[in-house]
Amino acid sequence: MQVKNSNVINKVKQTIKRYDLIKEGDSVLVGLSGGADSVALCHILHTMGINIVAAHLNHNIRGEEAKRDEEFAKTFAKKLGVRFVSKSVNVRELAKNTGMSDEMAGREARYAFFDDVCKSYGLTKIATAHNRNDRAETILMNLMRGSTMSGLSGIPYKRDNIIRPILDLTRAEIESYCDSMGLLYVTDSTNAADDYTRNKIRHKLLPLIEGEFNPNFITTVSKNADIISDNADYLINSAETVYKKIVSDNSVDASLLLKEHTAIIRLVIRQMLTEVLGNDDVSSEFIENTLELVRENATGKEINLPKGYRARIEYGRLVVDKPVTTAPYEYKLKLNEPLYIKELNFSIVVQSAPTRQNDGAMYFSGIDTDNMYIRNRRDGDSFYPNGMSGKKKLKDYFIDQKIPREERNMLPIFTSNGDIAAIIGHRRDRRFEFLGTGVKLIVLK
Repeated sequence: MQVKNSNVINKVKQTIKRYDLIKEGDSVLVGLSGGADSVALCHILHTMGINIVAAHLNHNIRGEEAKRDEEFAKTFAKKLGVRFVSKSVNVRELAKNTGMSDEMAGREARYAFFDDVCKSYGLTKIATAHNRNDRAETILMNLMRGSTMSGLSGIPYKRDNIIRPILDLTRAEIESYCDSMGLLYVTDSTNAADDYTRNKIRHKLLPLIEGEFNPNFITTVSKNADIISDNADYLINSAETVYKKIVSDNSVDASLLLKEHTAIIRLVIRQMLTEVLGNDDVSSEFIENTLELVRENATGKEINLPKGYRARIEYGRLVVDKPVTTAPYEYKLKLNEPLYIKELNFSIVVQSAPTRQNDGAMYFSGIDTDNMYIRNRRDGDSFYPNGMSGKKKLKDYFIDQKIPREERNMLPIFTSNGDIAAIIGHRRDRRFEFLGTGVKLIVLK
């Protein structure tokens, strides 16, 4: 048995070295749930002489069983001779208050606790006990729900200060190591239930694949994941360069984006969606639908995204945003009295103008100063644009000028006695052309 244990420890050492997980001088927090994986991880790192602190979070979901796990973890750490820290959190209450699932709330609470412990004890790394089986299960889950290339890499060896030193060990190797070393561990009763997708994959799908198709599937899929991960890293770095060059405020010129390879386009789109949705809500379906939008490049086309967001094409640009609705507004103006417009967060003042000055104001003649209003557009609005012939519907003017839809309802319109005198910031009505004396409209930022 000693040879097998030596092989396991050497395998972990190789993983640590290959992926630069632990450096000289590092001190490591080990997430110790009390299960076989975390017990083996804790024991292996301690055996290697690495300075560790064991941390256990009681989620309070499984009642007495959860208390048993916490007590076991405390006793195990004490026997091993490592420092132990624990905390109790009502995860279900946290999930209810935040709108997250129990699983997500538990994860958030766990890593927040780990971060606090690291700060308190000056620890540099957080080691979790994910193994090769976990990685295979994650890849299958991601594949079935339509994941990106990064998702098909499964669980990474490291992310920021989080490391997975036993990711190259199978669950069978871990349990064998525990048995041969006389290490006791506890089993989470929910692991045996098939209520969760991961458990169904673990208990039904993986055994079927290994029994009927490939007995070495877990090792095979893990090796393929390493290759996919390397390829993904290269493409992601390339896409990041493109993203920084052409994307601004979650908007990009569709024609510039289409000059790139499709693989880069997908990753740029993914980054845009991630900026507003977060990693958990970016599926390959949303990426492909957005890519189709870019290829069509038809103004007005849009798709719905989670959390109330959307991806849309606006005059040759792909924009990812939330719809903004501006309610109808109308304010009466009085000569020489500044008026604050809350919808636009700025003020406007109309003053007498005996002559025109080069001051950036809009000048008018023929304004009825007793009937001046500022409002946004209304159905059927039309005016006589200065510099153009004839009458034009406001809707057609906005389209011709390629004014984005989101801006149209916000644009302030200056009216005199019911007639449009100007679209402020854009164009004056020629009926109110300044003839040497009149009024001027000033926007006060």
